[in-house]
Amino acid sequence: MMPEILFGSTNGRNTYEILASPAYIHMVGQREEFSHNDFKKINDVYCSQKCTKKLKECKNNGYPGRDCNDCICPVGYTGKKSIDTRAGSNVALVVEKVETEELIPCVQNKGLEIKYRHDKGATGLVLCGSYENIIIPPTFSRTLLIYHGLEESHEVRISYKERKRKK
Repeated sequence: MMPEILFGSTNGRNTYEILASPAYIHMVGQREEFSHNDFKKINDVYCSQKCTKKLKECKNNGYPGRDCNDCICPVGYTGKKSIDTRAGSNVALVVEKVETEELIPCVQNKGLEIKYRHDKGATGLVLCGSYENIIIPPTFSRTLLIYHGLEESHEVRISYKERKRKK
């Protein structure tokens, strides 16, 4: 969850600032549901004694399910289709255009979600409404795009480039 920007403020000033991308501002105040990482933390606190051995199969910040034999994975991390970069490279994206339903706060499972950070359990940047030329820096070798277009007029245009990783 991403609380209101003034959450806990005693002086009327913002309690935190968003450094990753200015587009995250439209996600502030999202309290519709717990995120994958919220559930993972709850699971760690209340269930870690039940599953004593860590499942090696839990990739992308997944965590053991109730029976300790399967993994609960973040949204979007199932299936086989992907475009992989060459070793030593990362993906740089330009969201050339997004046109979806405008929602504030913009929440997961609406608009376009871009998971580009190392922690795949974290909710990605979610864009609802009209955007142009949002630059997603080359931070990781895999980026996940989840698009929820509901109307015929909704659209997304994205370009990507492979960039050599800085040493």
